Amino acid sequence: MAVTSLRINHQSWLVSMLNEHAIILQPEENEHALEHIHKVFKVMGATSLNGVIDLVPAYDSLTIFWDASKTNKQNLIEQISSLTFSTEKVTAKTIQLNVEYSKGLDWVRVEEKTGLNRSEIIKKHSATKYKVAMIGFLPGFIFLDGLAPELAVPRLDSPRNRVPKGAIAIGGSQTGMYSLPSAGGWNIIGISEDRFFNADQHPPITIMPGDFVQFVEVG
Repeated sequence: MAVTSLRINHQSWLVSMLNEHAIILQPEENEHALEHIHKVFKVMGATSLNGVIDLVPAYDSLTIFWDASKTNKQNLIEQISSLTFSTEKVTAKTIQLNVEYSKGLDWVRVEEKTGLNRSEIIKKHSATKYKVAMIGFLPGFIFLDGLAPELAVPRLDSPRNRVPKGAIAIGGSQTGMYSLPSAGGWNIIGISEDRFFNADQHPPITIMPGDFVQFVEVG
């Protein structure tokens, strides 16, 4: 796979092809990679880039998909290179989500692995303002950064066949939210009735990478 280099917002990025109609951008600076990705993602999202049909940020990359009838790789690179970035910090919204921690399915395991009781875990988990790192592995699944290290719990030895919609869970050193019923191996510590994903809307999700989430205990 051919890899070239590109300067974006005074940072050096690696550019590689994902397929004929998509490129992957990766910041060469690893220490603040996610911060750079979120800033470029938000600026691109707020700019009318000709032919761009989707932007997909991940932990160490940003993938750009385009309509081949409207643009090509070279034209897209030129558009990206000419983007204007403000020196001001990119604003991000904070979303509060209500969580019924009493509906958690893995409390015995989480208490055993952390050595903390349920009330201590809930207090720590809901005290943090989490940053939305990325959205994947299924539509609307939200990966959140900022989990207290003492709450880290390994994923289940055997994944469940079905995790309920709205499940709030811990997987390793992360916490996350299931937008849809699915199979999954994270430790479920609560359920949120707040809905943040609707496939019939555009955009289908109201929470975006770079935003923040604060959990509020209810019930």
